[in-house]
Amino acid sequence: ERLLVRERHWLEWKRDGCAAFDRAATEAESAPLAAGGAKKRRSGAAARAGGKRQQLGNSELSRLWNLGDNSLASIAAEGNKQAVPSLSAYLQPLVEQLDPEAGIEKEYLLTNDKVWMWKALRLMSKKDVSLLGKISAQGGSMEAAVNHFVEKQKGNAGGEEGGEATAMETE
Repeated sequence: ERLLVRERHWLEWKRDGCAAFDRAATEAESAPLAAGGAKKRRSGAAARAGGKRQQLGNSELSRLWNLGDNSLASIAAEGNKQAVPSLSAYLQPLVEQLDPEAGIEKEYLLTNDKVWMWKALRLMSKKDVSLLGKISAQGGSMEAAVNHFVEKQKGNAGGEEGGEATAMETE
């Protein structure tokens, strides 16, 4: 029976042109003054977002959600903060470590850092997939891929002299 009542209300609502549902303001919403007689001052994200605070499952989630500013201008400005580095810029420290004059032992190379390696492989997969073939080939390694990348950059630079650092900066 409850289902039939709900269905009848729904049909009437559709017949009337899908009028918007407006709720009457409660006493708490209609009285913007605090107990002291002054308006409550909003701080942080609530003031910036025009008071559009979201209430989520618990207080910690709500606090995290409402922490930042959600305006389009601030989101666009934040987009520039964490740009993806170029492959040459990311591989540059390893190129410097692989230089025999640096005298860095194999155990201290960046290739032993799992997080650095994962990021390097992700960048290689996005920017130059052929480098992954140098790593996965039998007897291949990250050093071989980086050396191939440096040689490729030297070739793209048009025979420009100046060493590996110049070749890496031209990407």
